[in-house]
Order: sequence, then C-alpha cells, then structure tokens
Amino acid sequence: MGSALDSLWQAAVQAIDAQAWHEAEGLLWRYLQLEPAAATSVHDSLGYALLMQGDFVGCERVLQPYLEAADRSFWLSHKLGDALRGQHRLDEAASLYRRSLAEGSDSPLTTRNLLQTLYGLAPAAALAELTHWQQDEASLPVTAWSGAREAAALVPGLELADWLWQHGQDDAHCRRRLLEEHCYALNLHGCWTILQQLQAPSCWEQQLMRKLHELLLVPAAAAPAPDAAAPPR
Repeated sequence: MGSALDSLWQAAVQAIDAQAWHEAEGLLWRYLQLEPAAATSVHDSLGYALLMQGDFVGCERVLQPYLEAADRSFWLSHKLGDALRGQHRLDEAASLYRRSLAEGSDSPLTTRNLLQTLYGLAPAAALAELTHWQQDEASLPVTAWSGAREAAALVPGLELADWLWQHGQDDAHCRRRLLEEHCYALNLHGCWTILQQLQAPSCWEQQLMRKLHELLLVPAAAAPAPDAAAPPR
C-alpha cells in the first residue's frame, strides 16, 4: 500500500505543478479512498486543486475540518479564505487572511488578497487596514507592502495607490495609475505634484516629464536628461 500511495502522491504533485487541476483532483480523491487518515497536506492539496477549478464550495468542505490541524501550514487558512471570498463571504474571508498572517504567512498574496477583500467590503476598510499596518509595522512580514502594492494595482479605484504614495510605500505601478488618472483628467497640478517629488523616476515617468516639458507645461529644469535611466523607486 505504501508504494501505491507514494506513486499517487508523486503523480498528484506533478499534476499540480503542471496545473492539471482536474487530474490532480482525481488522484488525490483516490489517495484519500486508500488512506482516509492521510496527512493534512493531502487535504490541503485537494482543496487547492478544487479552488483552482473554481469549486469554492468543494474547497471549503475539504479544508474546513482541518483548520485546527496541528500539521497545517498558513496556506490552509489562506486557501480557505480564497474559497470564502469566491463565495462572496468577504467578512469571513478577511478573518481567514488575517489568521494566515498570524500563523506566519510571509507571502504577498495573503496581504494582497486581504486588502482586495476589505476593499470589496468598503474602500475605507482597506485604508484602515493600511493605517493599522503603518502603526504596527514591526509585526508585519517583510512582504506585506509588496502585497499592498499588488492590491493597489488590481482594485478598481485609486484609493490604495494614493494612500501608498502619500505614505511613501508606493512603486512605479502605483504611481502610474495615479499619473494616468491625472493625465486623463487634465489635472496638471496633480500630475506634477507626483513627478516633482521623484528622486528615481521610472523610464515611463521620465518620458512623461519630457513630454510635459516639450508641451511647455513644466519648467525646463524639471525635465530629466535624455540619457537618464534611473530604476523605479
């Protein structure tokens, strides 16, 4: 039995690596038929295969009984959060992402998904979370702000991008969303407020500054040299 289970497990892992989710699901169900007392990691992997097929209810049913398992990883709470988020149970999903962080998640996906979920409840809830992080930054994983920047690029509004810029946690992608919005609105003041504060503008920001200079919309001294190629902040 041991060799059969090992073979099933290896085949399931290979299917997951290949993103063959339906195949992985079938292999893992067979594994559990042969070994109902399988380790939590097997149930975790099955939940993942279901999640990636959009079977959020099935994922929840598989993972929920193992939420308190001693051998679980922080990923189980994260994936269960994804399953509940997929069912639009946003309050519960946010709680599980926070739990995943408390259990040691160092993945930017956890902070990204938490902020996206809170934003779905209300943009103010996501901004309040960012403010809390700023006040208790020592307790955050080093990837937290990276996840926040990813969330800012994905939510429909600009509130997160603006907050990150205002508090020095932005990157070129956050700023581009803000700059593009100012350009579409012909808001030169808002655009230039961002550009004039950059110490290391991205290539796109340098091009925008040159264009504004060519149109005589900013002072000549503000435009970067043609060969300037500083990396994004």
